[in-house]
Amino acid sequence: MQINHSQLLTKLNLHLIPQSVQHELLAPNLVRPVEAIAGGLSGANIWRCSSEFGSFALRRWPAQHPSKERLTLIHKAMCIARDSD
Repeated sequence: MQINHSQLLTKLNLHLIPQSVQHELLAPNLVRPVEAIAGGLSGANIWRCSSEFGSFALRRWPAQHPSKERLTLIHKAMCIARDSD
């Protein structure tokens, strides 16, 4: 079964990535989302992306994003997890 461009955009939920992110971050760095991943408990949208620099995740917080204090705590936890290897 062949998937057309419109079906691919829907499957990847690319319409959920803000235009400013697509134009200012993704396009200039030749980043392409390759898979929409189920979000976590926060309700965020997450995409697995690929570029010449490697693979990474793009996360879009829900409209009711966490407070500044909660976001700082989340970032610290992510850094600890990253550095625990």
